[in-house]
Amino acid sequence: MTSPCGSEFPAECMLDPDTKYQCGEPGDRPLPIAKFPPGGCNETVDPFKPDPCKCFKNRTICGSLIVKNGCTRIPITATSIYECVDTKEPTEINQCLSPKVCTQTSEGATCSETPCTCGSEGAKICGAAADPTCGLDPKSSYICTGGGSVQNNTCTTACDFTEGECFDKCECPAGGLVCGSTFPGCGLNDQSLYTCVKGRKPVLLRECKPGQCISGSAPPITFAYPGPESGEYQDTCGPNPCYCDPGEQLNYRSHLN
Repeated sequence: MTSPCGSEFPAECMLDPDTKYQCGEPGDRPLPIAKFPPGGCNETVDPFKPDPCKCFKNRTICGSLIVKNGCTRIPITATSIYECVDTKEPTEINQCLSPKVCTQTSEGATCSETPCTCGSEGAKICGAAADPTCGLDPKSSYICTGGGSVQNNTCTTACDFTEGECFDKCECPAGGLVCGSTFPGCGLNDQSLYTCVKGRKPVLLRECKPGQCISGSAPPITFAYPGPESGEYQDTCGPNPCYCDPGEQLNYRSHLN
């Protein structure tokens, strides 16, 4: 059962954008359940869409990476170190004062006067997370060896800042049903619906009519923290977008092998 805002439906459905509706059985008309002040409905938390200002792992992280992940809801100081506890908002614990800068490896964040020198042997780092003056390839991962960074892998798609490791953005970071357009450059049909299982490639479920593959809440796929972790896809492929989600979406696990 889902609870979308009226604004999530096409204008021709003539639903109130500031009202939250309940979708029950497949094919039901949306049922109004709550009225919000103007613009207030979309401000409610979507359980399928991760909050970029909340932690997804327990570790320290540079504020600059939280900002890069798209956090704008709370003030974040890019030059500070934050303590992250899973599902909580990050807490500032230290500010890196010039000439020190915040550096990020798989072991966490530190303030360093020499950001291009690794502190811990064997720690991993994404080139995109390093200080630009270090000259590291932003699409590669590195291992700290002898105080320096040695290239480990060339990331074909993305690198997770918090782990310092590559991941394949053509693999599903979450389960659910998803339109092919969510995975650009992966050889999928934009107007087809695919079944996603976390860690696997999308599998074609069925083709949609032109313009009928409708994106719901989609987990982010970026170079930034929190990398590949997120909620569930909930895209649809139906003839009438004014109706509630079709049964295929609500029961996508029945399509899994």
